[in-house]
Amino acid sequence: MAEDFGVVTDGFIEVAEGSGLDKTIDFNLFEFCSIFKFSSLQAFHGLKILQQAGYIELTEEINSGSRVLFTVTKEELYRLDGLTGELEELTKLLLRSYTGLFTEYAYIDELLLAKRMDATRDEVYQWLVALAKLNIISYIPLKKTPFIVFTRERVDERQLVISKEVYEHRRKRMEERIEKAIAYASEENRCRSRMLLHYFGEEQSDYCGCCDYCLSNKDKGLHNADFLRIRELILHLLKESPCSVFELLPQLDGEKEEYVIEVLRWMQDRNEILMNEEGHWKFGEGLK
Repeated sequence: MAEDFGVVTDGFIEVAEGSGLDKTIDFNLFEFCSIFKFSSLQAFHGLKILQQAGYIELTEEINSGSRVLFTVTKEELYRLDGLTGELEELTKLLLRSYTGLFTEYAYIDELLLAKRMDATRDEVYQWLVALAKLNIISYIPLKKTPFIVFTRERVDERQLVISKEVYEHRRKRMEERIEKAIAYASEENRCRSRMLLHYFGEEQSDYCGCCDYCLSNKDKGLHNADFLRIRELILHLLKESPCSVFELLPQLDGEKEEYVIEVLRWMQDRNEILMNEEGHWKFGEGLK
């Protein structure tokens, strides 16, 4: 599939065989998928395989700034007598603000132009469109688009090779994702929200109070907030050193003894804590 996909990609962006090294090309993924009847997910992963194989680099969506090029010469522009008002003011402002406008496209900032003309960005956009309709400028508005960069010359489809290492890398990543999904679905001893936030790198987060794990705590005669507070206090104390229940209770001054016992039993049932030979509570394997 990757080999065929590579051929189709090359045809879509019209890069000749043996050329294209370091060439940067706009790539509209949705247009590509529409023409060649790919699903967007299939296309995206196909591009990623080609990237991992060293043929291309695929950027994420990037802002491509607005560009302007004068399509008339300086002499023709000076002879024009139809420009008045805002169009004339904007033309003069463009010439004062940017260089090389008669020879190549220059990136412009509509917001900056709007501030200098005491206008809105949309008004400046409309005036630029009007100048383009008069064939005075060529105007390419800002757009968001990904790019493809060829990191090597385009090869014949028969020479397109996807190494075993690339496939192995993708297989391992997929296995890891499946394992994490299974762990999320089967986990009984952790807040679902905290698991998700941890997966995305947020180490410190509060209990959500509404997942199956958090809601199960309400069946113990405790309000969810009270249960979670007592559990966090116990974990903090056991982090310092193992403690017996008689050592824990004085340090949990203000908490009802029966509530503390309920929380300890709940944590023991889920192997979050266990008792050693000295009768001291310590962290268990179920605590992650």
